Formats: sequence, structure tokens, C-alpha cells
Amino acid sequence: LYYNTKSEGGGYSATLSYVEPVGKNWRISTELSSSLSRNDITTDAYKYTGGEHSFIAGFPDKDKYTEYDGYYSSVSENRYVQNSGQLLAQYNKGTTTVQFGGTAIVVNNETYSKTYGISQTTGKGEWLWNWAPFVRLGFQGKKGASYNVNYSGYVENVSNSQLSPVPNISNPTYITFGNIYLEPTATHRFSLYTNYNNKKNFSFISAVLSGSRSTNGI
Repeated sequence: LYYNTKSEGGGYSATLSYVEPVGKNWRISTELSSSLSRNDITTDAYKYTGGEHSFIAGFPDKDKYTEYDGYYSSVSENRYVQNSGQLLAQYNKGTTTVQFGGTAIVVNNETYSKTYGISQTTGKGEWLWNWAPFVRLGFQGKKGASYNVNYSGYVENVSNSQLSPVPNISNPTYITFGNIYLEPTATHRFSLYTNYNNKKNFSFISAVLSGSRSTNGI
């Protein structure tokens, strides 16, 4: 069989934000965002119709594969919608910056696939909720020292190749299949880092401590 794969996709995103000053050092900000992405992969399978032959790597005779094979052909269509809202408070005074708040994210990951004559749809009408606090502390010390603490969360969609339930034979020694039941991954991240920069003697020291936790990881 000769496989001819076509892919197409697109999407949109929109963001609305507002910042309100409160007093001399405080700011309150809100942000709403929405995005939609579409990714489709169609793999058409064709049988050889040129008479007797033996397999030739690279398919230099692919023009002789003309009979469409619906059983081994496949379709994968993914629609991903993500809506989020964020509320933050920010404090600035001198060399100190403090931000804190939270983010709520809701996603819908719908996938339709047809392979080996079987059609199935997952994620239709299913919304995954995730929330994460947001904290950022920054302090600029004397003599070139700075300190920062960050905590945040985000949601990452599954790639199209991971969803497509057809064999990927681009590497014959490592054939893979996708899984349409995979869900988006929600990740919380934490980091603590400090820098010291002495311009007089051109010395620089940096230290970082970070970690993350994911759900529905792949």
C-alpha cells in the first residue's frame, strides 16, 4: 500500500484585558481570552495496480498505486476550544514587585477519527476545568542582587500526531499509533531564582530552583 497524507488546520484567538489603578502602588487587572484551533489529517491508502512487482523503498513507482483502499485509509479531525479568565493584583514600590491572583481555564477537545472502517468521536460536549493560583514576587537588592519567586499554571493541548489513530510508518524501526482518548495536560509550575551581578569585578552568580506537576500527562 502507498499512503498519501494531507493535513490542514487553522484557528483564532481573542483577548480582552483591563487594568484599574488602586491608590499609588496597586493595580487590579482582569483578562478574558478565547481560542479555537482546528487540525485535520487525511491519509489515503492506495493499492498497486501495475502488475507484478516487489516493494521499492521510497516508492519511486507511486504513480502505479491507483486503486483507493477505503479500509486502510483514515481521517482524524480535531477541534480544540480554550477559554480562560484571569484576575490579578499587583503592588509596586521601589525595588519590590508583588503579583498574585488566579486563573480559571476550561477546554473542550473533540476528536473524530475513522480508520479500518470504524468511526468514533471523543470529547464531544466534554469540558475540562482547571484552575491555578498565580504568584510572582520580585525584589531588587543592593549591590546587584535580585530575587524572584513564581507560581503559575497552564493547559497544553495534545498534538495531532498523538491523536491520529493510524500507524506512523515514517520510521520503519519505530512505528507509532495515536490515541484519540488522550486529554489536554494541565501543568502547575514553580520557580525560585536569584541573581547577583557585580559590575565592578565582572562577576555573575545565578541560582535556580524549579518544579512542576502535571495531570493527564502523556
